[in-house]
Amino acid sequence: MNVSKIKVTIFCPFCHGQHLDSGKYAIKPHKVHLCFHCGKKFKVGKPTIGVKNGSDMTLES
Repeated sequence: MNVSKIKVTIFCPFCHGQHLDSGKYAIKPHKVHLCFHCGKKFKVGKPTIGVKNGSDMTLES
């Protein structure tokens, strides 16, 4: 698995806040993310890890 392809900048589709993964979620790709801004869960198409702006990919759900 190419790590650079799974680490992406993710934005919540509900509140548009940037999503950052931490703890075990920062090392294990996953499809369902929990927004720390609005508290809603949202899905993305492929398993990913949310990282700070400046990563090589951006994903808006």
